[in-house]
Amino acid sequence: AAAVLASHASLERRARSVGTGDGGYARLSTLPPTAIEATVFEYEGGWSDIVPSMEAAVQESMGSGHALGFGRCDITLPLTHGTNAACRAAAGRTDLWICSYCVAENAGLLRSGSFGFFRQLFDEAPQGTLFVFTETTHRLWPEIVDAAMRPEGNADADVARSELLGRSGFDVSFPRITRGRGKSGFQLAMRKRAGARLGAEELTLCARFRMDNERHECKISGGWQRQQRKVRGKKSNVTK
Repeated sequence: AAAVLASHASLERRARSVGTGDGGYARLSTLPPTAIEATVFEYEGGWSDIVPSMEAAVQESMGSGHALGFGRCDITLPLTHGTNAACRAAAGRTDLWICSYCVAENAGLLRSGSFGFFRQLFDEAPQGTLFVFTETTHRLWPEIVDAAMRPEGNADADVARSELLGRSGFDVSFPRITRGRGKSGFQLAMRKRAGARLGAEELTLCARFRMDNERHECKISGGWQRQQRKVRGKKSNVTK
């Protein structure tokens, strides 16, 4: 997806730079499209088997300039831990980080470590870096936002919201997905930018998400358990 987007963006830039001819058609230069260098950082090394095939498929359809690699990573450990050496090495030269469906399943360990991995990653990332988080629930987004906006060791949830509003340093957005099985709901996007402020709307959503999380935690502590998932098309046996 990133390679396709980069190719279209590059094509549009070149078309604008050279203008159009008498027939209205753009005279495109021979400059190659923007190349994407991506790395899959994963705790489970078995996923590395897929990477070469994915790289070959992208290069075949989009050009040989795009590259895909693999590196070990454990978000429950500090970025400075040896396991995350490859990830840390990429922190200062990466434009886009996509954290896809791996936060909720590690919520307990992330909280016990005060989200240290992400705090350090946010700190080492250069200005302009974009972070995209996708998850099955929005309840953890305020804690990720806090990790970006508060220095390490200051994770006090009672810090005045007006203080966060005044010293963000990140553009924050909660894009809402309305379609897709198990993937609908609020997601999180953040861009590191000096002078950025957390908007009132985002602040209100953070408060809502915190309340949703408190209600969920209260429900869990009360003994609630998720019902077994129903199998579509299968009728349950009824004893008369």
